[in-house]
Amino acid sequence: CDIARAFKIHPDHLRWYAAFHRKEKNVHIHMVVFSSAPREGYLTKQGIRQLKSVFARQVYRQELICVYEEQTMWRDRLGQEAANAMVESIRQMASGTIQNKRLENLTLKLDEQLCHVKGKKVYGYLPPDVKLTVDQIVEELAQDPRVSHAYELWQQLREKVYSVYSKDLPLRIPLSAQKEFKSVRNIVIRETLRMSQELVQSESSEIAGEIEPDVTAADSPSEVQNEGVPPLF
Repeated sequence: CDIARAFKIHPDHLRWYAAFHRKEKNVHIHMVVFSSAPREGYLTKQGIRQLKSVFARQVYRQELICVYEEQTMWRDRLGQEAANAMVESIRQMASGTIQNKRLENLTLKLDEQLCHVKGKKVYGYLPPDVKLTVDQIVEELAQDPRVSHAYELWQQLREKVYSVYSKDLPLRIPLSAQKEFKSVRNIVIRETLRMSQELVQSESSEIAGEIEPDVTAADSPSEVQNEGVPPLF
């Protein structure tokens, strides 16, 4: 199915022949792939990379298991560190001690934008301008030493996997543009919504405290009701 996908061929139409050459210093195969449907099947540069990836991940599966496990560990660590950094920045905003004013302004901007978003408040469903704000916040979080360290190690492991089947390593892109870390964007949204909810609850509690009547013994309902009325006895 992976080969068919790379060649843009329906799996049921895929046909292939291969010859295996066990040369002493160059073990290899020759492979011919085609479709039983005459109008189907073509190969792009991206398809070639997909094929190399498929074969390499199968042939070197055992050797790469440890790399994959470590890569997953650092991906999870990055998500946790990003969440910690976001929570810490919101706590500093509340106490007035935050140093990253850009992060503070972006968080407040996102809070305002999310108030006008209808439907699911997750990254994939947000309008483009709100997504942009989320991406900008992610890039601010990426400057945190703990987050940047985890991202650097994850990228090194990713490049190690690529080097198995390609001399051209993938370009390093900003954290906000890395598809593997969509969860970080949703962490930003989740913590901003939580901040907004806690702020509303705090304001409601303050308002309730201000309007609560101050009833004392001298102003009890019975005495107020009988004020100015002569005693019966």
